[in-house]
Amino acid sequence: MPEYMLDTDTVYHPFFDRDQDSIEADPALKQAVTRDHFAEIDACDVLYALAPGGYVGTSVVIEMAYAFARGTRVVTAEPAGEYAARALVSEVAAPPDFLGALRGRAGESSFQPAPSGRSGCKGAPRSRKARRSPGWTETEAP
Repeated sequence: MPEYMLDTDTVYHPFFDRDQDSIEADPALKQAVTRDHFAEIDACDVLYALAPGGYVGTSVVIEMAYAFARGTRVVTAEPAGEYAARALVSEVAAPPDFLGALRGRAGESSFQPAPSGRSGCKGAPRSRKARRSPGWTETEAP
């Protein structure tokens, strides 16, 4: 198990078990992969997107919007560059802060994991305040 994971975590990542070139070459497969992610998002306490340099692609924005609409917290590693995507983000937390919080060793991090303390597991209570916050860099715990 990778060091960043807890034995209670389930991490969904689209490229661990799929060939990206095959997906991009086949529009029907790309659509199926997009739809497959919805069930994975339903099973998560938090959706975490890296957003390198603020970039979030179309597929990630679709996933973020779906998670937001379902009441799942959306956290990005960097502020999203697209203003419409920013409206979906409840918090910005760099990977060490995010992972540290999941491990229960947040230290100086302002990020707090979902109340269950796990990611990738359905059933944690959701906070409407965090989901509906007008600020995309909100750091208070829900």
